Amino acid sequence: MLFAFLGSSTKMLDGLFIMDLAIISCDVLYREVCNLISTSTNRVDATFLLKGLHDLGAEAMLAKVQETVDAIDQEERYEAILLGYGLCNNGVAGLKARLKYAATPEA
Repeated sequence: MLFAFLGSSTKMLDGLFIMDLAIISCDVLYREVCNLISTSTNRVDATFLLKGLHDLGAEAMLAKVQETVDAIDQEERYEAILLGYGLCNNGVAGLKARLKYAATPEA
C-alpha cells in the first residue's frame, strides 16, 4: 500500500502525493524508464547501470547493484528506491535496502 512508505518529505499538490524516488535500472530500459519518469507526478532520479552487467554472473551483478543501492540508501532525500530489472541472471536476488523501501518488479 502506498501509504506504508510515505515519508516526511512527501508533499501533496492538487490532491496528488509527490514523492522523491530513485530508480536503478539496466540501461537496456533507458528509453522506457525515461518515458515513465517524464509522465510521473513524482520527482524521480535515475541511475542506469551497464547492460552487460548480467554477463558477469549473478554474484558480481548483485555486488554492483547492491553498491549502488547502498549509495542511494545513504542519501536522506529519497523515500523509496525502485529497480528496473527483470530476471537478469537472478542478479538482484538477495538485494537489500537497509534504510529505505525498495520495490522491484515480479515476474
